[in-house]
Amino acid sequence: MVGAKRADSSLRAVNSMRTMKRIAAIGAAAMLTLAGCASGAGEPAEGPAPASPNAPAEEGAQPGGPSLPVGEPFGDAEWSVAAGEKEVVVTPDRLIGIDSDNIRAWSAEGDEVWSHDRAEGGTKVWVGNDTIAVSEASVPEASGLDKAQPVLKITLLSIDSGEVVANAEVSNPTSAAGSRSGLAVQIDDYSGFVVVSEDGKTRKIDTTLSNRKPLFGEVDGIAFWKDGSGLHTERWTSRDLDLGSSGVAVVDRALGLLLLENTSGRGEDRDALSMVKADSGDVLYTVSCPKEPGIGASGGNIANTAVNSPNGKYGVSAALLYSAEQSQCVGGGEQQKVSLTAVDDNGTGYGLTEKDDLVVVPLGGEPAVSKLPGGASPPIGFMTGNIAVHWNESSGTVTGNAIIER
Repeated sequence: MVGAKRADSSLRAVNSMRTMKRIAAIGAAAMLTLAGCASGAGEPAEGPAPASPNAPAEEGAQPGGPSLPVGEPFGDAEWSVAAGEKEVVVTPDRLIGIDSDNIRAWSAEGDEVWSHDRAEGGTKVWVGNDTIAVSEASVPEASGLDKAQPVLKITLLSIDSGEVVANAEVSNPTSAAGSRSGLAVQIDDYSGFVVVSEDGKTRKIDTTLSNRKPLFGEVDGIAFWKDGSGLHTERWTSRDLDLGSSGVAVVDRALGLLLLENTSGRGEDRDALSMVKADSGDVLYTVSCPKEPGIGASGGNIANTAVNSPNGKYGVSAALLYSAEQSQCVGGGEQQKVSLTAVDDNGTGYGLTEKDDLVVVPLGGEPAVSKLPGGASPPIGFMTGNIAVHWNESSGTVTGNAIIER
């Protein structure tokens, strides 16, 4: 996912800073306070580049419409839409606006593409890579002496077209489908959870889960969960990687990665974070950053969800900017705390300092800090063409702003 949500979900709040409602790709876990350090090989990523020209606006688009104040290096609004005040999720080719009565989608040019009415009585919405899951709990009538068993009905919509692509059901759920940890549903007797794939297929993972915010989910089609002995997946465990009872710090679905904490080391080694391929368990690299109070799990059961670039090559989560080859912690320690909210196709991250200044940093490069105009916020994600998406939660206005050269 590029931005939100997510996130649920859930895109996803910047703690101790300007409060945003859920920005789907940004988890609501405690904000990272990581110092400026880097890991992995590679040259600094290119800085911001001008966006490719937008296609002519069709009917319904509002080029140059209501604008929002933005910081450098962004220009005036290319387009403006009223996406709602409840939740906005950014994907490469669709901006998703979620309100209490409907779900709407706009293109990267600001044109409304489709809408979907939500059922009365409330449904839960989760945005994946290719589909949007709309789940609704129900209790069918039982016959005879049988007890009525609750059922979670899940409708999967195409992000591109809004059409229904699949339906699924989960019996005896404890909650609605979808979370920052993936499209997965805990079973009421805590005997495990059900993973729902984006084509509607379901599979049960049998394990013992705590009834207090258990950590479980899926990434890249691989289920993962944590119990008293450590992190488990369907193919490997944290102890296989000599990471002890590691917690999941960051879940990245675009890159198929898990950032894991190391609880088996001591001193500096214990602060090391390992970037791991979810499908194979291969450790790509490690990075050490200050943990004040931590990057997500930190002995708990909450993981951050990454916000990705439109091309899916880069990610940010709290103060961490990374790719599959290298990573960089921004701020923290003796510097200001930083929370990154978006990353473009060149690997340049954008976010806020603890003093609400805009920070812009290319992967492998030095951060630049500048004042934001009054009422401005950093982008919550980027769409195809390096279009930065800005959202005003009070008005529900969303604008697409190109990167310009000053």
